[in-house]
Amino acid sequence: MVQATFHFPPGFLWGTATSSHQVEGFNTNNNWWAWEGEPGRIIHGQKSGAACDWWGGRWREDFDRAERAGRTPTGFPSNGAGCSPCQASGTNPPWTAIGRWRAACTSEG
Repeated sequence: MVQATFHFPPGFLWGTATSSHQVEGFNTNNNWWAWEGEPGRIIHGQKSGAACDWWGGRWREDFDRAERAGRTPTGFPSNGAGCSPCQASGTNPPWTAIGRWRAACTSEG
């Protein structure tokens, strides 16, 4: 079997990215929620449900896991499906959560 060795330049940053449907949980305001609810789309009819439960506070575990794995940049969802644009004042819980995610990424490098 042929094996390849890859070399990355010094300072290369490995990153992590997510999608809102994967991590937020109960993301009912997107097309994927409707799609997964259609019969026959997913084996055994499973649903995303709470997903990774970032809205419930479990985002910190994923950020810590990414940091331990050496993943410096972290992309997180901000498609706004859980946020109302007219309530983007920072008092809306989803916008407040996104602010915490951003602050955590900034403070942790």
